[in-house]
Amino acid sequence: FLFALYLLLPTNAPDGGSTRTNLRFFVAGSCLGLSGLVRVHFQIFSLAAIVVYAAVFGTKIIPRERFLYLVQLSRRNLLQIVLLVVGFLVGLSPSLYLNMKVHGTPSSPIAQSFLGQVLFGVNEYNMLETYNQHPFSEVISHPHDYARFVLSRVRKLPEPWVVIGFAGLALTWAKRTKRKLDVRFEVFLLAISAIYTFLFICQGWAVTQRLLFPLTILLSIVGAAVLEALSTVIRPRWITLAVLLF
Repeated sequence: FLFALYLLLPTNAPDGGSTRTNLRFFVAGSCLGLSGLVRVHFQIFSLAAIVVYAAVFGTKIIPRERFLYLVQLSRRNLLQIVLLVVGFLVGLSPSLYLNMKVHGTPSSPIAQSFLGQVLFGVNEYNMLETYNQHPFSEVISHPHDYARFVLSRVRKLPEPWVVIGFAGLALTWAKRTKRKLDVRFEVFLLAISAIYTFLFICQGWAVTQRLLFPLTILLSIVGAAVLEALSTVIRPRWITLAVLLF
């Protein structure tokens, strides 16, 4: 997943239609798919990352009136998004094949029951007969219990949301100060960090070190990207001083 982010850096994946650039997008998509072979939840996360990347880099918001905006698809980036999706499917193909062959479905057969297990519990001594007692349809029929559970996780571990919020405010200020500053990749990183936190930290069985490790790396990259964006607006020595004082 980290290598895919490296390939998607604007310096490595510039706008354009060269064969080398298109190949980078295919390889990046393949890396995202391969990450899903290691951990099932990364299948969802990698697909969400592709959707966010397509929304940030593949669309253009055009203001029409004061409160009216038009979202226009960018044809120039359409091929790159398609290559990302194709690469993702190629990288994930072993998992898709095995699930279809063994379970008759391309995705994990227990994925739709996982949130019910977390919210309502499961008999760990009789997992085979109880894992599917609370399907996803039951979860959405109890929105208050679901919201209460998510909020309890946010209160238990608010630090990721604080970091994401401060980074978002810093990017907003940098963009308003220097309007020509391109912060799309930073917005992409912030969005996937928020998605990971919401999907897996706020809705997982427990907040474990293994679950926090990818988020820690992501937020570190977010911090570095935000500091790089700020360095174009204010003098680097003030950034260094602020980091040391923090």
